[in-house]
Amino acid sequence: MIPNSYVYEFSKFIEEKEVYLYNSDFKSIVLLINNKYCLFNTNTIDFSANEIKKIYNKQQIYINIRNWKVSHDFLNDYRKLKNQWDYFEIEKNNLFLESELKIENILNNIFIWKCLDVWCWDSLYKDIFNKKEVDYLWIDIHKVDNWLNIIETTFEDFNINNKFDLIFFFRSINHFSNTQEIINKAYWLLNNKWKIFIVENEAFWEVKFKNQLFEWKKSDFEHFYNYSLKKFKKLVNLNKFTILEEDWVTEKTANQWYILLEKK
Repeated sequence: MIPNSYVYEFSKFIEEKEVYLYNSDFKSIVLLINNKYCLFNTNTIDFSANEIKKIYNKQQIYINIRNWKVSHDFLNDYRKLKNQWDYFEIEKNNLFLESELKIENILNNIFIWKCLDVWCWDSLYKDIFNKKEVDYLWIDIHKVDNWLNIIETTFEDFNINNKFDLIFFFRSINHFSNTQEIINKAYWLLNNKWKIFIVENEAFWEVKFKNQLFEWKKSDFEHFYNYSLKKFKKLVNLNKFTILEEDWVTEKTANQWYILLEKK
């Protein structure tokens, strides 16, 4: 198991003239908040120096703006930090919402016929699912109580004779230990000329003040991979699919990528 993020804890306020001192090893960053320069430090041992540098270069660093309290609602409460050379500022635009709009636009166009949703644990798209008359099945490793058709099972243990027109993996592909086997099974469950839609997040940093720190449960970090889209396409054989659409993570986007595949 590996984590998908790490934390920069608030250390102290510093003077503007000191900012340049903390822009060398990526383990200390300075954030300008309300005209004050705040120093944050990390002591993570879960990521290599090269991995940290890659995340830094993509500016995948976030802060919770909800009254400096603990929050799990990334979509509404978090903002990305924007690099101003030797310090960071808080990005005004909600890049998570911008990313979700792209996902919703695709779903509105492809959500038809017989659909299988693998671990849609957050129900972000329940409005779309609820508006259309679709033969929709959601499988999840945890018991979920709502009005949708849900089976409590793992994808590995899921057995059914029927095939599907659409299969969704919303932020779940990193939870499988053997991604290639999962893609192969999805291929087998998919009707010819139909689609798989994968949405995933890259690794990220988060800056926190003391009153925002909390202990994650072990189950919250059941991640086997921190896939970028580039790494996913390199390590997983997609020769049996046509890539219809994809969206990459850059320094100007949130840390969410997607790929829409069609079975050949």
